[in-house]
Amino acid sequence: MKKSSNKIPFGLHKDILVDVSGVKSGLACNCVCPFCFRKLQANKGSKRDHYFSHDPNEHEIECEFSFETLIHLMAKQIIEKHNFIVLPELKISMSMEDDDGVNHSEEVQVFEETNLMFSRVVLEQRLGEIRPDIIGYTEGQQPFLIEIAVTNFSSSQKKQKIRSLALPAIEIDLSDVRDNVTENELTEYVIKNSEKKKWLSNPKAVQAKKDLEEKLKAKIDEENKKIANRIISLQSTSSQKPNKTIFVVRDKKSTNSLGGINHYDPRWFVCEACRYLFSKSLIEAPYLISTIQCPECGFDVLTST
Repeated sequence: MKKSSNKIPFGLHKDILVDVSGVKSGLACNCVCPFCFRKLQANKGSKRDHYFSHDPNEHEIECEFSFETLIHLMAKQIIEKHNFIVLPELKISMSMEDDDGVNHSEEVQVFEETNLMFSRVVLEQRLGEIRPDIIGYTEGQQPFLIEIAVTNFSSSQKKQKIRSLALPAIEIDLSDVRDNVTENELTEYVIKNSEKKKWLSNPKAVQAKKDLEEKLKAKIDEENKKIANRIISLQSTSSQKPNKTIFVVRDKKSTNSLGGINHYDPRWFVCEACRYLFSKSLIEAPYLISTIQCPECGFDVLTST
């Protein structure tokens, strides 16, 4: 069994979880441990040292205290108390490559950040094959699922089961909550902070994803047609064999004292595709090679006629 924790952020007072700031100091707090139900004392030092601990007179008592479970319990109590939550926005992004390897991206906003009010909240109620941490019902009795994550996040299998119900669901990330967190701080995390929430399921996203995929595919098809037409044009230009004159320029500086060829001589070429005039030294374009790439359009230019 685990030993008692020295720092417990919330204690039970009249069956309600409270933090240290709302009760008297010491054993006069009249609070008990949510796990072993033995007395707690409220320690009120500096702000960072506000916490509950087990009654020191019962230090031999072992307790199955779990910080994760306690944060779960308090988060559920907070949502049940306030009956609303700020939902995060939801955007879907998608990208595809065209035949040239160029990446094209599209994005659509499915849901704007907003407040969602609940007419009632139920905890740990089975729904099909799952038991969500929280189910909030709107005025129209539409269920909205909420999962609380401290160390264990929703698995792929659980996400699939949630999505199969075609219900909206979010997960609240409380993994960085400190052991001296107050109720007000946790309320900020749970209720207001949209950055700590992510969508597990949103029925509107299904159609939005299909629409976005169709839009992107249409864009890629259009780009691929342009690419195909450009290739056909290049092939047509090449087959017509336009002037492919190779200009080899030599002057007095092109031979050394022994009458040999200077390897830094320029060789001049005209691209068959884009008609770009460029030069390469004999080192870069020796007479043995048959083609050289145009620096302007990348076309393979013939080095001899």
